[in-house]
Amino acid sequence: MMKNMFKVSLFALLLLVLGACNLDEENTGGAESSSDEIKIVVILAETGPASTLGEAQVNTVKLLQKEIDERGEIGGKKIKLVKHDYETDDTKAVIAMDKIISDGAVAVIGATQSGASMAILPKALEQKVPLFTLAPIST
Repeated sequence: MMKNMFKVSLFALLLLVLGACNLDEENTGGAESSSDEIKIVVILAETGPASTLGEAQVNTVKLLQKEIDERGEIGGKKIKLVKHDYETDDTKAVIAMDKIISDGAVAVIGATQSGASMAILPKALEQKVPLFTLAPIST
């Protein structure tokens, strides 16, 4: 059930991101982004204590990327899901968020845990990068 919820949530995010992105040639999606791809980063606890939750999410991301690739490009651009393991360490999630932003991701999905999601939220707000959290958080 959690896998299906994650999958539906990811597709909803993809629709929101694609709707918000200007897919013309002037929009590069960020400083380092390839002009022929839309990069969405998924921050997950693939290792560490929360890996019991993160493992299912990692497998879902792999499956979704396969499905996305089979559906083809959108507006001449390929959607690329980039998985990042924050090792169940909030500090590593924040460091990853800095790198993700500088690499030109158009959106971020994560993190596996509420604490890590809250830790990366200020960076997403500051840089105006859409963040779709997987964990329940309260603001």
